[in-house]
Amino acid sequence: MAHEIFGNDEDEVKAIAERATLDFWWTVEPEQKLTTAATVRKLNSEGVAVVTIAATVGLPKEKVNAILLEDR
Repeated sequence: MAHEIFGNDEDEVKAIAERATLDFWWTVEPEQKLTTAATVRKLNSEGVAVVTIAATVGLPKEKVNAILLEDR
């Protein structure tokens, strides 16, 4: 996709893709984890079943249980 937007310079395209990957893993992904964990905790406090929470947030139920165990 970067190639289509920014042209034919392979080094520039590679640098853009690498930067985008780093930006995602250092800024977007941690925030998504926090938001997902907050949603899991909120739904759990409302009495929603773990299976339903897992389906809602798109995580396996084991990961939902792990988030809930972090609070203990």
